[in-house]
Amino acid sequence: MPRSHSHPAHRRRVYGFCDDAQNDGAILNCQVNKTDPFKHWLAKVDKERLEVIENPELAMGQMQALYEKQGYPKDWIDKRLRGAGKWRGACEADETQGGYGQKKTEGRHNMNIDTPLAFPWANAPQPNGELREIAPGILWLRMPLPLALDHINLYLLHDDESDGWMIVDTGIGDAVTRALWEKIISEKLIGTRIIGIVCTHYHFDHAGLAGWLTERLRVPLYMSYGEYYTLRTMAMTYEGELPWQHVEYFHRCGTPADRLDDILSVIHVSNRLITPPPAAFRRLRPGQSLQIGKRRWQLLLGEGHVAEHILLYSPDDQILIAGDQILPHITSNVGVLPVEPDADLLSDWFASLDRLTPLPENTLILPSHELPYTGLHTRIAQLRAHHETQFATLRRICATPITAFDATQQLFPHRRSKMDDMMALGECLAHLNHLCQRGEIRCQVQTNGVWLYQTQAA
Repeated sequence: MPRSHSHPAHRRRVYGFCDDAQNDGAILNCQVNKTDPFKHWLAKVDKERLEVIENPELAMGQMQALYEKQGYPKDWIDKRLRGAGKWRGACEADETQGGYGQKKTEGRHNMNIDTPLAFPWANAPQPNGELREIAPGILWLRMPLPLALDHINLYLLHDDESDGWMIVDTGIGDAVTRALWEKIISEKLIGTRIIGIVCTHYHFDHAGLAGWLTERLRVPLYMSYGEYYTLRTMAMTYEGELPWQHVEYFHRCGTPADRLDDILSVIHVSNRLITPPPAAFRRLRPGQSLQIGKRRWQLLLGEGHVAEHILLYSPDDQILIAGDQILPHITSNVGVLPVEPDADLLSDWFASLDRLTPLPENTLILPSHELPYTGLHTRIAQLRAHHETQFATLRRICATPITAFDATQQLFPHRRSKMDDMMALGECLAHLNHLCQRGEIRCQVQTNGVWLYQTQAA
């Protein structure tokens, strides 16, 4: 039998591209013909931010250095950067070929950022309790979020031995989500039972309802050690002012003092979306496996987005429940927080991408946001290239000394909310910390305690 995520001949694939006007506009910004392949990739891949490359030759050199560091063969790099391959656009990818006529092989040399991701489902279940089968014993559902990102994907895994279901992630701890779970349990899963809750990580959209569900159903919570205890910490509400360490963090970033009330309000709102966590949990350890019915899930470690994100991989089915670690279009937030202000989270993030590389390219990825997709190695290459683009932008921004707060305004100019402001600052600082570790940017403390960042001469 074919795997559940094979693509029937009659099903047209759906690809996630910018619209034609955005794509054409981005390409026209580039005046040097031999950089066209790079601009094509930029327009097609990074649909949220279309960078204007002021120095195309410099950009090409940076991409060449990145590919060499990642171990791509020289002839592949030359063809990729100098236009030997013709952009395929939205046409159907040849399943037997890799980039530029190479035979498909597993591993990093098959990472081609031009290859479109494939989406077996053109749309998602409605966030009203609708369930959709992904594969035998795997159901997909959505819960609404009161955010710009208005949904989260959740999954139900069937245990055929007990005729029960394991929930993977919960949604936020509000009345709407509780009512939807009551509907699903009483109407959609009638005659079966819930046997446990798996939370990939502590964020409120993933574990916000973990406490309520475990109490309501009297079932265990499965979670990594670090994420469980972070969840317990995040469920506490601040009384009064921010801790002095957090105030210091925002001050050294150059955040105006009148913004601290906004930051505190975001923290209060976020904490209210987490129900009191259960008093006990069952630990998920990366490198071990979780048996649910006849399906064995390998537990993989994701870092950078959070400290100990758990991904579940079924080698028999080549299905990866990826949480927030590797999303199809959105780049997961990798943001420094006040609790660990000097963290080099992007080193952890890149190491996590390395650990995912041995999985097959056609692994069906079940993300927490957007649609399930295939094209793992392609997406890993896209994410690496995206962050290298961010690094290049920051090096330009920091040509003269600048605070993290002011750099954030330029790196992320399209913020839409107070939460966006806080997440953008954390992500900008993560990139700055990584560049400091690489010796490409220098950080100096001013007499007023504010830190200034400046690009180092090559």
